[in-house]
Amino acid sequence: MTDVLQKATLDAIFRPAKIAVVGASKKPGKIGTEIIRNLFGYEFNGTIFPVNTDSRFIHSTKCYASVGDIPDPVDLAIIAVPKRAVLGVVEECRAKGVRGLVIITAGFKETGEEGAIEEKELRQIVKDAGMIAVGPNCMGVINTEEGYRMNASFGPRHVLPGNVSFLSQSGALGVVLIEQASEIGMGLHMFVSQGNRMDASANQFLEYWHHDPGTDVILMYIESFGSPREFPRVARRVARDKPVVVLKSGRTSVGARAASSHTGAMAGTDAAYDALFKQCGVLRASSIEELFDIGKAFASGLKPSGNRVAILTNAGGPAIMAADACSTLGIDLPDLADSTHAELASFLPPEAALANPVDMIASATPQGYGLSMRALLRDPSIDSLIVIFVAPPTVDPTDVLKSIAEVYREKKDKPILVCLMGRVEDLKKAKVLADLHVPVFVYPESSARALAALVERQRWLDKEQGTTMEFEADRERARKIVAKAAARGGGYLYDDETTDLLESYGIPFCRSIRCDSEEEAVAAAQTIGLPVVMKVSSPRISHKSDAGGVLINLRSDLEVRGAYYQIMGAARQLVPDLDDVAVLVQEMIFGGQETIIGMSLDPNFGPLIMFGAGGVHVEVLKDVVFRLCPVTDVDAEEMVRELRSYPLLTGYRGAEKADIGFLTELLQRVSTLVSDLPEIAEMDLNPTKVFATRALCRVLDARIRISP
Repeated sequence: MTDVLQKATLDAIFRPAKIAVVGASKKPGKIGTEIIRNLFGYEFNGTIFPVNTDSRFIHSTKCYASVGDIPDPVDLAIIAVPKRAVLGVVEECRAKGVRGLVIITAGFKETGEEGAIEEKELRQIVKDAGMIAVGPNCMGVINTEEGYRMNASFGPRHVLPGNVSFLSQSGALGVVLIEQASEIGMGLHMFVSQGNRMDASANQFLEYWHHDPGTDVILMYIESFGSPREFPRVARRVARDKPVVVLKSGRTSVGARAASSHTGAMAGTDAAYDALFKQCGVLRASSIEELFDIGKAFASGLKPSGNRVAILTNAGGPAIMAADACSTLGIDLPDLADSTHAELASFLPPEAALANPVDMIASATPQGYGLSMRALLRDPSIDSLIVIFVAPPTVDPTDVLKSIAEVYREKKDKPILVCLMGRVEDLKKAKVLADLHVPVFVYPESSARALAALVERQRWLDKEQGTTMEFEADRERARKIVAKAAARGGGYLYDDETTDLLESYGIPFCRSIRCDSEEEAVAAAQTIGLPVVMKVSSPRISHKSDAGGVLINLRSDLEVRGAYYQIMGAARQLVPDLDDVAVLVQEMIFGGQETIIGMSLDPNFGPLIMFGAGGVHVEVLKDVVFRLCPVTDVDAEEMVRELRSYPLLTGYRGAEKADIGFLTELLQRVSTLVSDLPEIAEMDLNPTKVFATRALCRVLDARIRISP
């Protein structure tokens, strides 16, 4: 058959009518044995063609010696043969016109250079044939749709059907995750183990599940992105319609330790991922447990209208744990209305605590649970409800669970999350809740984390998407400065170049004069006006303060002369030749709030913008936030407000207020500058002093590094 001209879609992977299992076997312990068992055992609604040269029949189904011998068309081939045979099988599939491949076999690029070369050859065959492939080195794919019922994996045979589609880059972890999902009652719609990601990408699966009516929630375990710069565009669009929750491994970055700028030292790859997910509306889980907690909540279709929760319990300890977790995660526990207090008091015992959390004490009855839930859900100050039930050893929890289920059926406008703490056999009785898709958790903190994720997503959906502002800039002047630096091999700009570049984009810099002698320094101080600041000026000295190269509040000619020799002496200890060393004389600016704005070039996602509390202690305080370029007006406002020290910028306890509008505009100007000039590798504007009056705000020191 001639090569197909159009690239096959993921329907060939998830919705095939006819599957060839190449390497099918009936020998115990073989992967091909497990795959064929799962396909038959899960009752695949299509035709299965085992391919094996040594068997005539497997599971009473005729075997074929090769894919080419199969008389019918084949939509999907599952390949589980020795590595040396894979290329030949793929060529057979190409000749047969097979549209989809799931290559289970390992031994390719994960093993080294030779394997990578073979995988590249494999990829080229797939591309030329217009096929689509998952793997190699994967555990397979699953689709629980009633019309397909396909378990084409060597993982667990029993997979609970549901509305969650799940991607895992790790095959071994995928097996564990599927089993875990079934144990907690979370059903899967589709599952894919990507393996080496030779062909089909995470972005393609996101797009596919975006338009799949059976997928309501998307979970992903990701180690790295194959097309990282495409992911934000795809994820932002998908997350508008369906929750996307990602567990991203590899949170640390050793490379950041060697960075020369404050921004580079604190950024690292993980900061880029956090910024990426936040901007795209993707929720990030920190553990497998949290991934499933959040997925379970979203699978239930819960949508809170706000972040105010009531907690109902029959045990004080778990309620306190839930309340602490909620508080840490930004979920409020408001005071209940007087009418709610009165209603609760009318049927709960005198020993019950009627504040929020509401503790009905250990003797709480099924009726008490039902009446209390209804009262709390009617309270206008409550947006959602966490119900905690600790089953006493001598009590059958069935009636309490039925009472909770009854209220859940009645009240769908406010989310209800249930924490059921007790014996293993008690958890099995929660089927009455599972049948209603009530999210049930084992620990109080889990319910709080899940609720926080629901609230976070709703906030992202409700907020304005933001716009990227257009600024007038002298781009020609800026490009000449950068081109000149790149031509000399890159590195840090000279101070006068830095000032000119920033001013080209309307970024205010304090008055500065570069001086090559003691007399020039005195004259500059007179021109600027005493008192002044003096700094070492050299592209080879990164952190001026650490090098003893900054002296402040110099109030006379004599102090300026002494400062000149002191700074040059300190510089000589670092750069003995002093060829490019000078002294910068600047105006002395008192007061204001010190902030830092920086940029670091992430190898995957491009320019990463940082904002935080500035000054010499920035790396100690680490009160910083990040966003990827371009930074919108909404992004900029969020960055400023997310700082722990944000209250200081608003005039907390007599502190000088900051012009927040100036900061948000400055962040957008920096975003525009680094977007226009991709040669910029790092930037620190630290400190950037901010006052209540915009005219006084300015950058006091800046470092900008250009790539060669």
